Formats: sequence, C-alpha cells, structure tokens
Amino acid sequence: RKEGIQLGDMAVIYRTNIQARSIVETLLSANIPFCLRDGMSSLYEQWITKDILCYLHLANNLNELEYACKIINKPKRYISKANIEIAKKEGSNLLLNLLQLGILTQWQNDYIQELLFDLQVLKEKSLIDAIRYIRHHIGYDSYLNEYANYRKMPSLSLFEVLEDIEDSAQNYQTLEEWENALKEMSQEIKDSVKRRNANVLTLTTMHGAKGLEFDTVFIIDVVEGIIPYHKSNLEEEIEEERRLLYVGMTRAKKQLYLYIPTEKHGKPVAPSSFIQNLKETIYLEELKKDKIVYHKNLGRGRIVKVLENGIIEVQFNNGEKRKIDSIYCINNAIITWEGDDHEKK
Repeated sequence: RKEGIQLGDMAVIYRTNIQARSIVETLLSANIPFCLRDGMSSLYEQWITKDILCYLHLANNLNELEYACKIINKPKRYISKANIEIAKKEGSNLLLNLLQLGILTQWQNDYIQELLFDLQVLKEKSLIDAIRYIRHHIGYDSYLNEYANYRKMPSLSLFEVLEDIEDSAQNYQTLEEWENALKEMSQEIKDSVKRRNANVLTLTTMHGAKGLEFDTVFIIDVVEGIIPYHKSNLEEEIEEERRLLYVGMTRAKKQLYLYIPTEKHGKPVAPSSFIQNLKETIYLEELKKDKIVYHKNLGRGRIVKVLENGIIEVQFNNGEKRKIDSIYCINNAIITWEGDDHEKK
C-alpha cells in the first residue's frame, strides 16, 4: 500500500492450506481484505481445536455433558460407551456420576479422579498455559501420536494444527475472547470466497495459482518439510515439488519475495534444498532453442540445441559452434542472454 501497489495486484502463495491460517489471522487484525482461492477449513472447524475447547469449557463447568463425552477417552481412560450411557442417565455431571455409580474398576476410578484434578488445575491457569497443560501433562500429544499410528498416517499434520492453536491462543487473555476470534476467522474465510473479483489480496496454494499472474508475489515458508513437502520421498515426487515452486515463482510479473524463516513454532528450520540451485533452475528454463546468449569470451551466439544435464550447443557469430555447460557458466557469470538483468549490450 505504501508503495502504491493495489491489493488486487498482489498474492501470497503457499504450499499447503494450513499455512494460510496464520496469514488470515494477521490480515484480519490489520483490516486488510483478502480472497482465499482454495477451499480451506478454519482453525475453529478442526476437530483437534474442538477437543481443546471441550477441555477448557469442561474445566469451567463440569456439567457440560457433551464436552465430557467427547474428551473422556482422549487420551484413553478406558471408559466404555456402555458405562458412559449409564452415567449420562444420572444427570449432566458425567465424571461424578461415573464415580458415584460404582460401575468402574479401581484403576478406572483413578483415571477419572486424575481428570477431575487436572480440570481444576486448568481452571486456574492462563489460556495459553492451560492449552500447554492439556497437551503435555494431561497427555493430548500422546493421544495424537496413538491416533496417527492407529490410522497409519503421519502425525506431523496433526501437530501442525496444535502448534497453530498455540500460536493463535497466545494473542488472547480469555477463552471467550479466543473462541470469538476463532469464530470470526471462520466466518471471514467463508466470506472471502465472494471477494474473488474484488481489489483484495489473493491467498492461494501453489496448485491453485496455476494460470494466474500478479505484479507482486510473496511465497511463504520456503523451508525444508514444506517445500519440498515432508510427504514427498520419491525422486519424481521431489521433482514435482520443485516444479510447484517454479509455478509459484513464475506467477510474479514484476516482484517476487521468498520468505525463508529460521524457525517455525519455536523450532529451527532449514531453508529449502531447492534454494541452493534455484538460480540455475530458473535460468535453465530460459535457455531454449534459438535463444540469443552472450558469452564472456566468445560474444553473441544462438542456442541451436539443448542437451541433457544443462549442456547447450551454441552457434556463435564468430563462426564457432560449441557445447557449453550452462550451469557452470551461469554460476560463474560467463553467459547472459536477452532479458537477463545482466545482459550485455
């Protein structure tokens, strides 16, 4: 805005939708209008968020029957559905009903007593400390690991949601403030779809950015584990990730910014391995047959053939035809070409 660039001429591009949540929250707080091009579930709609909210609400009121039912076995406390149904008939305080009915074993009773104690502790803690207590003391993190193993799925995506929850909650003092903010963000995400053709900032995944162009593009989180994505292990999958980054970068007509943080969620992260050969990747895309190039020693020439591994065959104006290692020449500023910022005149 300060530089006179219209919001509609800018885009924030990311690898996965989960990265957009923190961006959305920041834009909302700054009153910057935006449009989400890809479908995205809000943090409020995530089942993990619902579980955390259940714990927090139950700590404030033990008579919240629905919340107690949802988290009583998260983590496992081995309370059967049959016993839960029996206890529900006795009133809204599920945990006390289970203890008073005498239908549990001693070790099951111990689990319920421990849960009641933990809920009392939660009630006395700040919002962010309560969430951390649920994760690490009550054992919600362990529950998610068991859930991921049972479902035969990587746990990283589940813990990304938990980290987003902490990042979001630390900006608020009370449960009510935080939950209201989550609801507002959820509604804003739904409403943003209607702004697709308006003069607003575009948020999109790399997949969703195909075919689009913007004067200014910001690509966020260009770090290992995100670009390339942590699930990409096979060589062809890695190459697809590299191609996706290239797609995102070439959406920019004038300015391109790559955001490479040194840490995420308090943990150090490394720059994407793609960054190391980014320059040659972009330049090699430019070096096609009939492209005019300028060699530091041989002068002007035309590419007549593009071979494997970055080798090009060039017919120079002085009559010489040579095979050149373009990667070596690019990295050592030996060749430039028409359209390159360092093109020789």
